[in-house]
Amino acid sequence: MEYKKLIIIINNKRMKIEQFKSLSDGYRVVLLIHRSKEGGFNNKKLRHLKKTITRNSEEFEKVVNEFEMIKNNDERSLRVYASINDRNLDKAIRLFKQRQLDIEYGGNKDRFYTDLRSIFISCLMKKEAKNNSNFLFDLDEIDERSLITTRKLLKNNTNILLEYKTKNGVHIITEPFNYPKVLNEHLIKSLNVDGLMLLSFD
Repeated sequence: MEYKKLIIIINNKRMKIEQFKSLSDGYRVVLLIHRSKEGGFNNKKLRHLKKTITRNSEEFEKVVNEFEMIKNNDERSLRVYASINDRNLDKAIRLFKQRQLDIEYGGNKDRFYTDLRSIFISCLMKKEAKNNSNFLFDLDEIDERSLITTRKLLKNNTNILLEYKTKNGVHIITEPFNYPKVLNEHLIKSLNVDGLMLLSFD
């Protein structure tokens, strides 16, 4: 199948997937999600319609394109996300083996061994298995003046890796820094130290 360059429509602006290229290499998890607040199930397993591990930028682009096509042909309001931090495979394997060992000494073996792929992905997404420590600021309903102030504050304390508009505001992804010393309570609440970047939505 030929994979066309994905075009994401955000606030009537065309945003190519190349914008995310610097955050697409290494082991990543890409997810197609039907959020509970948009009619999806509260159960995470049912809400996560598809999830795939990618190993490099090429695989990342291919999977995001696949999920985008599924999203565009579905009547539900779906979203495509990906981890802002690449993942450490060895750390995830260690976490997986520990869970496997725990199951052997008590637990639902049937559930574990019939859902190995999903369980390994959950291990890969643990904070203990991240390979770097980028931050994501999820700024909902922020006005332009506040955004300028926030952007300036972040630039004075770290490097901004990516900024893009979302359905209700802005995502800013930065390199890690000692945030408790410089951020107010509002900005700390918007911070996710191992979040998901929103790639596509309706």
